[in-house]
Amino acid sequence: MKKKSNITREHVIALRKAANLTQAEAAEMILESTASWVAMEKGRRIMSEAQMELFKVRVARRRMSEELKRTIVRAAGLGLLTADSPESRAFFANVAALCPQLSGSPK
Repeated sequence: MKKKSNITREHVIALRKAANLTQAEAAEMILESTASWVAMEKGRRIMSEAQMELFKVRVARRRMSEELKRTIVRAAGLGLLTADSPESRAFFANVAALCPQLSGSPK
């Protein structure tokens, strides 16, 4: 027998707002349509525990990627990374391998 989720509509709304996402962005995080997310926020549909965990993991990954981007930009601004050095090329290759959603090195 399938366990019923106890995730309330208020919890769904709070999750999205805490992540600073639109309904469409939040829906994309859990591979659902915007209409499905809206239905969860209105209490017409229940978010599963698995969807909540997926949402949390993807939000955490997005935050880490954004922090990594800021760190790279700061390092480049301080002259710690230059586009022409072998160290920088190796660094950016490693970043690209770890975080494929990051596009290129800072200019």
